[in-house]
Amino acid sequence: MKLKLIAVAALAVCGSSAFAATVVSKCVAPATSSVDLVTACAPEITVYMAGATAQLPAVTTLLTTTDAVFDLTKALAKVNKTNGLTVSAHTSMTAASVTTLNDLGAKNTEIWVGTGSAKSGSAGKRIAVVYNYANGSFAGVKQLIEAKGTGAFEENSQGLLTAAQQKVAATLSCVRTSSSDWAAGTTPTVPVYSCAGNAFNYLKAAPAGGVKGVQLALADVAPNQAALGVLTAGKWTAAKFPMTVTGMQGFGVMVNDLALQALIKREVAAGRMAATCDGATKVTAQTLTAACQPNVTHADMAALVTGKATAALISGDSTDTTAIVYHRRVAMSGTQASSNIAWAGQAATEGFKATDILAGKVKATGFLTLSDVGTTADGSGNYLLASADGKFISSAKVSSSMVISSVAAETGKYAFGVGSLEKTWNATKASSGILGASFVKIDGISPNFDKAGANDAKHRVGMNNGYPFQFEMVALKNALNSKTPAVESVVNAIVTGIVDPVYNLAGIAYMGTPAVDATADEVAKYAKYTRGGLGNNYAPLSVK
Repeated sequence: MKLKLIAVAALAVCGSSAFAATVVSKCVAPATSSVDLVTACAPEITVYMAGATAQLPAVTTLLTTTDAVFDLTKALAKVNKTNGLTVSAHTSMTAASVTTLNDLGAKNTEIWVGTGSAKSGSAGKRIAVVYNYANGSFAGVKQLIEAKGTGAFEENSQGLLTAAQQKVAATLSCVRTSSSDWAAGTTPTVPVYSCAGNAFNYLKAAPAGGVKGVQLALADVAPNQAALGVLTAGKWTAAKFPMTVTGMQGFGVMVNDLALQALIKREVAAGRMAATCDGATKVTAQTLTAACQPNVTHADMAALVTGKATAALISGDSTDTTAIVYHRRVAMSGTQASSNIAWAGQAATEGFKATDILAGKVKATGFLTLSDVGTTADGSGNYLLASADGKFISSAKVSSSMVISSVAAETGKYAFGVGSLEKTWNATKASSGILGASFVKIDGISPNFDKAGANDAKHRVGMNNGYPFQFEMVALKNALNSKTPAVESVVNAIVTGIVDPVYNLAGIAYMGTPAVDATADEVAKYAKYTRGGLGNNYAPLSVK
């Protein structure tokens, strides 16, 4: 079939090109031009995945630097939806909140389009891998296990189109946002295209093989560990949705500058930290060291997240009246589920759900049990709940980056939050991956400093020293993938890849066993602790 370009328009603007085309179902041959690949070549195999952001670096590396899925001697491109076109709600929020949110759906869906490698099982075929990483671990798991049909919200949030939209055959309008094209045989910068209109109208309306929803979900913790009410009870079974533990993922408690100073003052006054540790100096110079990194205990965190902490607990000063704010994720987040498990023992208690916040009905028995005083939205997808005396405020955020930036920017209050340790920290806080906030020790163990006092960029030394805030993350597949061997092969290649320690991701300790002749650096990549396997994160941390 001849290549059919309905319209092609190119112009040079600061190294970018703009074009519009209607995508056809077949190409004369696998494209070697990334422009043709994006605008004129409908993928023959499409794999849909969703869930946690923690594995996005591994997925990106796997797809763009190895031949696990794509033939890197052929064209490869990444497609994003143009930002700001659609406003949609986070899956755990009510329709009333839609207008306060940014587009959390297709804006944060990435599509890699290329030609299959021999390892993918589909050599020479055009493959698209679609990954929605916006809405949290359980938004992805929900899409998998609840098997929503085409057109359901979960699929719309992922960038899929309904059958009716498919029939419209709307023009695809794209702008290349990177400066150079694919260079085969090199270590390339994959060209990125930002597309508007029915941006993904060249993808199938639903996955093949009878699968509805997604074919692969990545989550920080197992599906049975979501906040109650997030996932439909009894839907997940290992037979229908096989689960692989992909690694131990660490999380860090972070604080703003005011809380950092107060905690250091508390530790010095209690004789647990040298008098030479001065919080004001550390904040001004941005030179926090291992010796002066303050500590919070499990009891501190349990009091904090259940709304029982006072300023005196933070500073050690009984006259302190500073307000405390805890910036947290919504219930769909695996980071939030991890916090619930770690600090509130939430094996049998209800989560603090955004839907309840909006309705003013927070009645949780475990996590953040606060007075029912009503709620407000601040216009940026943040949902607030204050304790009756106004001294404790919880703010539920729709993304990890919002939690981190909000903690760092908070002034006049002691601010706390949690982020996964793929967000790397360095002593120059303003340029660190946690945007100016600081990690603290938990029960005396640092997430980022080793025992010699050096900052570990991968944050794995702390995890292997017994850092307590780490959990088994998982990948879940749909057993129906087997009906489409080409799809199953790609899914298996992705799961096999992300558990491979060769990618050496920050904040993740790998679950396998190092080779007998492994170097010390290679051995250090592997987890020394487990939670018992199969996502049993309620179990105590134990040596493997």
